[in-house]
Amino acid sequence: MLDPVNGGGELLDLAVYPMHFAWLFLGRPDNQQVVGTLSPTGSDATAALQWGYRSGATAQLRCATTGLTPGRATIAGTAGSISVEPLFLNPGHLVVTTSEGESRIEGEDTAYGPQIIEVERCVREGLLQSPLVPQADTIAILELIDQARADLGVRYPGE
Repeated sequence: MLDPVNGGGELLDLAVYPMHFAWLFLGRPDNQQVVGTLSPTGSDATAALQWGYRSGATAQLRCATTGLTPGRATIAGTAGSISVEPLFLNPGHLVVTTSEGESRIEGEDTAYGPQIIEVERCVREGLLQSPLVPQADTIAILELIDQARADLGVRYPGE
Protein backbone atom coordinates (compact mmCIF):
# COMPACT_ATOMS: atom_id res chain seq x y z
CA MET A 1 0.00 0.00 0.00
CA LEU A 2 2.82 2.44 0.78
CA ASP A 3 5.51 1.09 -1.57
CA PRO A 4 6.20 3.59 -4.40
CA VAL A 5 7.79 0.81 -6.49
CA ASN A 6 4.37 -0.84 -6.64
CA GLY A 7 2.40 2.37 -7.18
CA GLY A 8 1.52 2.65 -3.49
CA GLY A 9 -0.44 5.52 -2.01
CA GLU A 10 -3.99 6.42 -1.20
CA LEU A 11 -4.66 8.44 -4.35
CA LEU A 12 -4.43 5.40 -6.62
CA ASP A 13 -5.97 3.04 -4.08
CA LEU A 14 -8.77 5.05 -2.47
CA ALA A 15 -9.25 8.49 -4.02
CA VAL A 16 -10.57 7.14 -7.29
CA TYR A 17 -13.86 6.28 -5.53
CA PRO A 18 -14.86 9.71 -4.18
CA MET A 19 -13.44 11.33 -7.32
CA HIS A 20 -15.65 9.18 -9.51
CA PHE A 21 -18.66 9.83 -7.26
CA ALA A 22 -18.20 13.61 -7.58
CA TRP A 23 -17.55 13.23 -11.32
CA LEU A 24 -20.91 11.49 -11.79
CA PHE A 25 -22.73 14.54 -10.41
CA LEU A 26 -20.52 17.43 -11.55
CA GLY A 27 -18.23 16.19 -14.31
CA ARG A 28 -14.65 17.30 -14.82
CA PRO A 29 -13.66 20.15 -12.50
CA ASP A 30 -12.37 23.42 -13.92
CA ASN A 31 -9.70 23.49 -11.21
CA GLN A 32 -8.32 21.22 -8.54
CA GLN A 33 -6.47 22.09 -5.35
CA VAL A 34 -4.84 19.45 -3.18
CA VAL A 35 -3.17 19.28 0.22
CA GLY A 36 -1.94 16.17 1.93
CA THR A 37 0.85 14.29 3.59
CA LEU A 38 3.42 11.76 2.50
CA SER A 39 4.28 8.49 4.20
CA PRO A 40 7.86 7.74 5.28
CA THR A 41 8.30 5.84 1.98
CA GLY A 42 7.33 8.90 -0.10
CA SER A 43 3.92 7.67 -1.16
CA ASP A 44 0.84 9.77 -0.47
CA ALA A 45 -0.72 9.00 2.91
CA THR A 46 -3.53 11.59 3.00
CA ALA A 47 -5.10 13.92 0.47
CA ALA A 48 -7.84 16.51 0.57
CA LEU A 49 -8.99 17.72 -2.82
CA GLN A 50 -11.13 20.73 -3.63
CA TRP A 51 -12.71 20.72 -7.06
CA GLY A 52 -14.04 24.00 -8.43
CA TYR A 53 -16.44 24.66 -11.27
CA ARG A 54 -17.26 27.82 -13.22
CA SER A 55 -20.89 27.29 -12.20
CA GLY A 56 -19.92 27.89 -8.57
CA ALA A 57 -20.30 24.23 -7.59
CA THR A 58 -17.56 22.62 -5.52
CA ALA A 59 -16.64 19.13 -4.43
CA GLN A 60 -14.59 18.37 -1.34
CA LEU A 61 -12.95 14.96 -1.26
CA ARG A 62 -10.76 13.34 1.37
CA CYS A 63 -8.88 10.06 1.57
CA ALA A 64 -6.36 8.63 3.98
CA THR A 65 -4.39 5.47 4.64
CA THR A 66 -3.61 6.77 8.13
CA GLY A 67 -7.06 6.33 9.66
CA LEU A 68 -10.58 5.14 9.17
CA THR A 69 -12.85 7.70 7.49
CA PRO A 70 -16.67 7.57 7.66
CA GLY A 71 -17.08 6.61 3.99
CA ARG A 72 -20.18 8.75 3.56
CA ALA A 73 -21.02 11.09 0.74
CA THR A 74 -23.24 14.15 0.97
CA ILE A 75 -24.67 16.08 -1.94
CA ALA A 76 -25.80 19.54 -0.85
CA GLY A 77 -27.73 22.12 -2.81
CA THR A 78 -29.88 25.18 -2.29
CA ALA A 79 -32.98 23.15 -1.39
CA GLY A 80 -31.39 20.54 0.87
CA SER A 81 -28.99 17.64 0.98
CA ILE A 82 -28.77 13.92 0.36
CA SER A 83 -26.46 11.77 2.48
CA VAL A 84 -25.49 8.39 1.06
CA GLU A 85 -25.01 6.00 4.00
CA PRO A 86 -23.54 4.03 5.62
CA LEU A 87 -20.85 3.75 2.92
CA PHE A 88 -21.27 5.53 -0.38
CA LEU A 89 -19.67 2.57 -2.18
CA ASN A 90 -22.34 0.24 -0.83
CA PRO A 91 -25.27 2.40 0.23
CA GLY A 92 -28.00 0.97 2.39
CA HIS A 93 -30.06 4.14 2.51
CA LEU A 94 -30.25 7.82 1.69
CA VAL A 95 -31.04 10.56 4.17
CA VAL A 96 -32.79 13.47 2.46
CA THR A 97 -32.87 16.75 4.37
CA THR A 98 -34.92 19.77 3.28
CA SER A 99 -36.55 22.71 5.03
CA GLU A 100 -39.51 20.33 5.57
CA GLY A 101 -37.37 17.98 7.65
CA GLU A 102 -35.53 14.73 7.18
CA SER A 103 -36.60 11.51 5.50
CA ARG A 104 -34.89 8.21 4.98
CA ILE A 105 -35.05 6.20 1.78
CA GLU A 106 -34.16 2.55 2.25
CA GLY A 107 -32.17 0.81 -0.43
CA GLU A 108 -30.51 -2.47 -0.99
CA ASP A 109 -27.01 -3.45 0.06
CA THR A 110 -25.97 -4.16 -3.50
CA ALA A 111 -22.17 -3.74 -3.29
CA TYR A 112 -20.88 -4.26 -6.81
CA GLY A 113 -24.07 -5.87 -8.13
CA PRO A 114 -25.08 -3.05 -10.49
CA GLN A 115 -21.55 -2.88 -11.91
CA ILE A 116 -21.51 -6.62 -12.55
CA ILE A 117 -24.89 -6.42 -14.28
CA GLU A 118 -23.61 -3.58 -16.49
CA VAL A 119 -20.45 -5.50 -17.43
CA GLU A 120 -22.56 -8.55 -18.30
CA ARG A 121 -24.81 -6.37 -20.47
CA CYS A 122 -21.86 -4.83 -22.30
CA VAL A 123 -20.26 -8.24 -22.93
CA ARG A 124 -23.55 -9.67 -24.25
CA GLU A 125 -23.96 -6.67 -26.58
CA GLY A 126 -20.35 -6.78 -27.75
CA LEU A 127 -19.56 -3.33 -26.34
CA LEU A 128 -15.94 -2.48 -25.56
CA GLN A 129 -16.98 0.10 -22.96
CA SER A 130 -20.05 1.07 -21.03
CA PRO A 131 -21.85 4.20 -22.20
CA LEU A 132 -22.66 4.82 -18.51
CA VAL A 133 -18.96 5.19 -17.58
CA PRO A 134 -16.96 5.74 -20.76
CA GLN A 135 -13.23 5.10 -20.86
CA ALA A 136 -12.62 8.81 -21.43
CA ASP A 137 -14.04 9.53 -17.95
CA THR A 138 -11.74 6.95 -16.36
CA ILE A 139 -8.71 8.42 -18.15
CA ALA A 140 -9.69 11.96 -17.12
CA ILE A 141 -9.98 10.92 -13.47
CA LEU A 142 -6.56 9.27 -13.67
CA GLU A 143 -5.17 12.53 -15.09
CA LEU A 144 -6.58 14.37 -12.07
CA ILE A 145 -5.00 11.76 -9.77
CA ASP A 146 -1.65 12.20 -11.54
CA GLN A 147 -1.91 15.97 -11.08
CA ALA A 148 -2.75 15.54 -7.40
CA ARG A 149 0.24 13.22 -6.96
CA ALA A 150 2.49 15.77 -8.64
CA ASP A 151 1.09 18.57 -6.46
CA LEU A 152 1.88 16.50 -3.35
CA GLY A 153 5.37 15.67 -4.61
CA VAL A 154 4.82 11.94 -5.08
CA ARG A 155 7.20 10.45 -7.63
CA TYR A 156 7.35 6.80 -8.59
CA PRO A 157 10.71 5.24 -9.50
CA GLY A 158 9.69 4.73 -13.15
CA GLU A 159 8.79 8.40 -13.67
